[in-house]
Amino acid sequence: MLITRSGYALSAGFWWWLPPALLVLSGLLVLSSSLAALVGLARVLRRRIPRVQLLPRLLPLLATSALVVTAGALFNLTEHFWMAGQVNLTTVLVSLGPLMFVACTVGGLLLTVWYFGHFQRRAVAWYLLLTYGALSWLATVVAMYGWMSLRVWAL
Repeated sequence: MLITRSGYALSAGFWWWLPPALLVLSGLLVLSSSLAALVGLARVLRRRIPRVQLLPRLLPLLATSALVVTAGALFNLTEHFWMAGQVNLTTVLVSLGPLMFVACTVGGLLLTVWYFGHFQRRAVAWYLLLTYGALSWLATVVAMYGWMSLRVWAL
């Protein structure tokens, strides 16, 4: 449905539930992969899985951490909005956090595809691919809303 000359909106109908459902599914995958990363770290330390499988398992946790740090920096910036015109830790975190999120997502996706045959269980590799798909969808949403690499000190 056309709402302005330059934009469209999802009209009410059968597919109205798809974006919220994808958001919930992505959140569940990211949360569970963060817990799985900690379990994977413990398994690598016990030498039950090879070290080459650790980084693809840890990168969703690092991507999620980057997104949480960015959200915290944005909340801090809204409380101290007079700091927005300066280069400081908060504005740098707001700028670099989404880029770190995307870098961890793309890097993890590439590593998972590269080492797909090396995983002891194919279900883990497919789970990681689904997780990186969810993270990629979240990165697309972040980019669509213009939150990718905000340089708030340039405003």
